[in-house]
Amino acid sequence: QLYCLDAEGKIVWQVALDDGPLAGAPLETDGGLVLAATSGVIWRVEPATGNELGKKIETGQPLGTGPVPLDDGLLVGGHDGCLYQVKMP
Repeated sequence: QLYCLDAEGKIVWQVALDDGPLAGAPLETDGGLVLAATSGVIWRVEPATGNELGKKIETGQPLGTGPVPLDDGLLVGGHDGCLYQVKMP
């Protein structure tokens, strides 16, 4: 489960992590929160609701880091230490 808490520690929303645990901290962008799962899936959610936005990206590689902005895309670290440049979901 992924939980969003308000400043008082109350749960605002929660969603199941169907693609497995997160590979790092979510990245906040103008287009929402970008999440990366250790299974290699990257996706965006709406910060106010947790609803999924757009299509998921499947890297095909296990990930070890959360997403970092890079030009018009993202940089994520693989579990094996490789770096992958991917498009924004």
